Amino acid sequence: MDNLLLEGRRTFDFGKRKQIYRRIHEILAEDQPYTFLYVPDALPVLHKRFKGVEKAPIGIWYDFIHWQVPDNKIEWYN
Repeated sequence: MDNLLLEGRRTFDFGKRKQIYRRIHEILAEDQPYTFLYVPDALPVLHKRFKGVEKAPIGIWYDFIHWQVPDNKIEWYN
């Protein structure tokens, strides 16, 4: 697999490169490193001081950079 990846990067011929990457996909399908059979349920819990948290089918963490804590709630609670 490593050699095929290197060869694919070095090959400029589109047809040859296509064959190389198809072989890579064949190897991955034959010898899968992982098979995910299920995704466990998650129950995320956040403190009520966090604002801007949106629910979504993919979970709440997808947009955590938009979360905020209002200035009057920045101090930790005792």
